[in-house]
Amino acid sequence: QAAKGPDIYPPWLFEHSTFIHNLDELNSFVGGCADAGISCFVRWISSNGCECCRRQAPAWNQVVRAFAGNPQVAFGDIDTQDGGSDDAFTMRYFTNRTSAKGVQCPRSTRQLLCEEYSAREVVQYCVETIRGQRAREVDGGGTCSDAEASYLQKWKPKDGAAIVAELARLERILAAQGQTTKAAASLVTRLGILRQLAAS
Repeated sequence: QAAKGPDIYPPWLFEHSTFIHNLDELNSFVGGCADAGISCFVRWISSNGCECCRRQAPAWNQVVRAFAGNPQVAFGDIDTQDGGSDDAFTMRYFTNRTSAKGVQCPRSTRQLLCEEYSAREVVQYCVETIRGQRAREVDGGGTCSDAEASYLQKWKPKDGAAIVAELARLERILAAQGQTTKAAASLVTRLGILRQLAAS
């Protein structure tokens, strides 16, 4: 069994994420999710000592916790124990529409993958986009940050056409991958709020 140090694997994580030891277990996990119509997200790391993986871990762990109890989303963790290089991290998603190899979330920056995915907002946006479900609704109340509440207040009175146009504009910016991770985190937060408003 792979080492599970506190920096990458907090004690509660495997109550909500499945630890996958080998390819057979991965295929079983992914196949079970596909059969049940569940979107599953799997993180690969090279070792518990991988610095890149340590930088990314808090964001992944926060998103796993945010979706805990959601029957439409599942998470898995693979520790390959093949070293600790900075590029030995990836995250892929699997649905009943993807191949057995899964798909990487669309990139929003040109930074290292583990740097981009060190932003909880970016990881969460991937899960929410693929699943079509938000971890939580932004309502302007106590669960919101000041920035979220302010952006919601700014856009809630606007008509649907304006919201759709702004969604398209921000999606173009995101797809161009020209921003830093911090800017991408802010951008996907705004996109999530606009999508919520567009659907209401």
